[in-house]
Amino acid sequence: MRTNGRLPDPVFDEDECFYCRIDPARIQPDGMVDPAHVRCPNLSSNRSKYSEPHYVLYPLVRFRGFSVFSFRLQDSPNQISSDNPGGGTPTVYDVRTIHDPLSEPPEEDNYGHCETRIFRSGSDAPMPENKISKGAIKVFKVKMSGALRPVEASRILLLEPGDAAAV
Repeated sequence: MRTNGRLPDPVFDEDECFYCRIDPARIQPDGMVDPAHVRCPNLSSNRSKYSEPHYVLYPLVRFRGFSVFSFRLQDSPNQISSDNPGGGTPTVYDVRTIHDPLSEPPEEDNYGHCETRIFRSGSDAPMPENKISKGAIKVFKVKMSGALRPVEASRILLLEPGDAAAV
C-alpha cells in the first residue's frame, strides 16, 4: 500500500499481525527461524492493517523464493535484558514495534512498513546495535524466533514476474 503522504499510525490493533520475509536457508528443520538470523535491532515487518502477507516479498525479483512469517505484539518481548558480565544490575531494554512507512528511494513505497526496535528503558531514542549488550541481543533473537510463525502458503498470493505489482 502506497504512503500517499499519510503520517504513521501509532495505534496497533490488539490482534494485528506483522509479516516478515525469511530466507528459507534460515529456517530450521522444525520450521522455526534460526535465532542467529533474526535481525536485531530494527526487525523489519509489515503490519496486517495495511498489508497482505505477500507484500513483504516485493520486489519479487529479489524475494520470490523467501518464506513469510508473522508475529503478534503479545507474542514478542516487551523488555529484554541479560546478565551483566561484570556483575551488578543488568541493563533493561524496552522492545517496541513502530509504524515506520517507507517512501524515499531506494526503498519501495510501503505504508505498512514497521520496525521492531530496542530502546534503553524509559527512552524514546532507539539504540544502535553497538550500544546494546550482546547478551540482550541474543535474548531478543531467541524470543522473537519463538514468536515468529510461518504464514500458510495458501494465504500468500504469488504473482508472476510480468504482473504489474510484481516488479
